[in-house]
Amino acid sequence: MKFLKNITVFLTILITLYGCTTINREDLVLNYERSANYSCEDGNIITVKYYSLPDKSSWFAEVYLPDGEKYTLMNKVSASGSKYGNDFIVWWTKGESAFIELLGDNGKWKRVLNCTVISD
Repeated sequence: MKFLKNITVFLTILITLYGCTTINREDLVLNYERSANYSCEDGNIITVKYYSLPDKSSWFAEVYLPDGEKYTLMNKVSASGSKYGNDFIVWWTKGESAFIELLGDNGKWKRVLNCTVISD
């Protein structure tokens, strides 16, 4: 099920970036920017790789969770810090701190994990 959600997110990103035009593999270029490891309050480590489009108009984060799940999230508007998300998960960083929020059944976001950067 999560695989299908990741594919849906990826396809949404492609459609958003390129509209209804033909997409050539050569056109799909992401610049690797950096990666970071985060130590979380539950004792686990989360690795995040950050990417951008060549013109820096959009940013993405690949969030690798300890259970093996990987989420590719698009940058979202935030008043403070860097926020990446989709319709059900948000990865948010500010300075040395980061956290994950999940969308609950009640339609409200709930913080589920607090983390601190340990390597950049």
